Amino acid sequence: MLLHESWIPSDAPAAPSRTTEAYLAHLEAAGARGDYAQLVAAVLPCYWIYQVVGERLHALSHDEHPYRSWLDTYADDAFAEATRRAIDIASRTAAAADAATRERMRRAFVASSWHEHAFFAAPLRDR
Repeated sequence: MLLHESWIPSDAPAAPSRTTEAYLAHLEAAGARGDYAQLVAAVLPCYWIYQVVGERLHALSHDEHPYRSWLDTYADDAFAEATRRAIDIASRTAAAADAATRERMRRAFVASSWHEHAFFAAPLRDR
């Protein structure tokens, strides 16, 4: 949270972007349904995509890189371990679920992945 807050100037308006609002609404809806399996699947891309992107782009990091703190955080071994745990939790949850629950999990995972894509693409789209 501190990493994300550090990117927002203290005098910036507090309103999130439409992209962020849509993603948060998706995650909130998954949690509000009380469906643990669906929530686990919805949150998984938050770990997995950031870890993969951070690890792949970390080689480009240097002292003056504007996103160095982001790259360092998401390429960190501790975050990689947290991601492995999140994948394991989702995998075990899916393995124990019935077909209908696995389908809800799949849909939640895909929707979150698209929200992540929109989140990363927003600066290019909103120029």
